Amino acid sequence: MKRYSKFSNVKELRVVRSAESVHFYAEIIKDSLNNIPKKNQSEALEEISKVVEKAWGKFPKKYLENSILHTRYLMLLRNNKDDLIGVAPIKKIHIDGRYVYSFGLTAVDPDYQGLGFMKKMHATLGLKIFMENLLHFKTKIEFVFITPNIRTIGALAKVADFIYPNPYKVDEKTGKIDYADDRTWETINLYLKATGETYRKLDRCGDVMIGFYDDKPNLIFRETENIPDKKLRIFAKHYLKPGNEVVVRSIVSLGGLIRDEY
Repeated sequence: MKRYSKFSNVKELRVVRSAESVHFYAEIIKDSLNNIPKKNQSEALEEISKVVEKAWGKFPKKYLENSILHTRYLMLLRNNKDDLIGVAPIKKIHIDGRYVYSFGLTAVDPDYQGLGFMKKMHATLGLKIFMENLLHFKTKIEFVFITPNIRTIGALAKVADFIYPNPYKVDEKTGKIDYADDRTWETINLYLKATGETYRKLDRCGDVMIGFYDDKPNLIFRETENIPDKKLRIFAKHYLKPGNEVVVRSIVSLGGLIRDEY
């Protein structure tokens, strides 16, 4: 298996495809910038950029570098031919005297989407984070991240001790939810300042980020996703209009993560 760091770990992931169990292998790299040798970083970014572009579109080089190399953990998923088919980074960010963790530019090759890889990758990295925090007797982890994906928000809402915005609390008549509480509003603003994200407006009702794609309009996702759950569908229609992103804050316990394998 191709690896970019001699200090990385390898984990096997299995999925059922066409009634058969198929094996995939993930390289998990801790502190990517330090543990991927400089001679390998350009090659890694080039290979990763191809998967990201196929899944989402072409991101600016500097944005991609920051998303991939400045991470606490980076997962690179390969098929049995050693082709890179998935990438998932997670960052550790210091704000307001504490650490929050953020899932970043996760991508899966379109040929392999629909097999639950995004959930499996996030679950694996989430467990890594919990294991290192358990050494400090911390059993609950705070996550803050940006996403336009209602399925991701909905899945996390089912296992989190706390989440905002919670699409399952949407008012079915108005399509709205309550405004973010003070702690959440303060946290996401500090998070956005720490990460240097650019946007025009942040709406406290739903933590909706507007203007993130002003300098990259080609990345706006305009397809209408088939969402079977009524409340998720209502929330997405009201808050996740093309070009909008939602800044999510959640607190997850180890029990919730294991129970649902998020």
